[in-house]
Amino acid sequence: MQQGKLDKDLIPQPELWRMALLISRQSLDVALYPPVESEEAIFRSITLDPEAPTHLKAVEDAIYENPLLLSDFKSIQGFIDSDFFLLLPDEIPQERYDSMLKISAQTPQEQWRSIATPASPGVKLIMAADEELCRFLTRTFFNISLRHPLAILTGMLASDNSGIRSYSIMHRKRIYMMSFDDRKLLSANTFTYNEPMDAVYYILASRSISDIDSVKHPHFYAGQPESIDSVIPILRSYIAQIIPTEIHILPYRTTRHTHSFEYVSSLNTCSI
Repeated sequence: MQQGKLDKDLIPQPELWRMALLISRQSLDVALYPPVESEEAIFRSITLDPEAPTHLKAVEDAIYENPLLLSDFKSIQGFIDSDFFLLLPDEIPQERYDSMLKISAQTPQEQWRSIATPASPGVKLIMAADEELCRFLTRTFFNISLRHPLAILTGMLASDNSGIRSYSIMHRKRIYMMSFDDRKLLSANTFTYNEPMDAVYYILASRSISDIDSVKHPHFYAGQPESIDSVIPILRSYIAQIIPTEIHILPYRTTRHTHSFEYVSSLNTCSI
């Protein structure tokens, strides 16, 4: 993983570059993409201060302490990893989003706003995002668009029109699970886990809810090696076909740093 503060002089012409931010409870992951394929993309993972009075303050500090992030990039994608969301059919009108989030108890206690992200053909993911966080991001980055990372992943994986199957993407003790019947989304969810067996349970439960057969239907996976290496060997005792999935390959010059950030990389390359 690349280390060090992101100073202004790291990129001479940031207006030619694109940036993606993945904001979770514990970290801010940054991906910076150059204008030409011969250059190397830049990645950083910034641990948020657990002693900060609020999550918002921790995010603010992480951004202000890395001045390069405040540059005028060509485009900026912001992915908010929230547990508060619903999957709804496209025909549900926007004016009903807030009421449906409230009815289903998929709203945090603080102020929030609903953000819709296409998830798969005919389905949108509606997120209840922290209002103060959204205000800070849109005030700080004039051209930022806000989305949910799970929706971007489902949209990318739904295009693989290959029968009944499930996926798990593991990133920093977070697991993103999706299942499909060809392009039809059967289920999608995300969980935080502590022990590998917890992740195994979530994957198996998700497949069971979608009536996915443990012998006939494959499970695909991707993620950080430290997560995969502890979860996948256990999972092989329960599912006959377990196959690594290929995240979108970056067109830029790659190094070991690039591969360690394949999750954040996939979000940006498939959403722009």
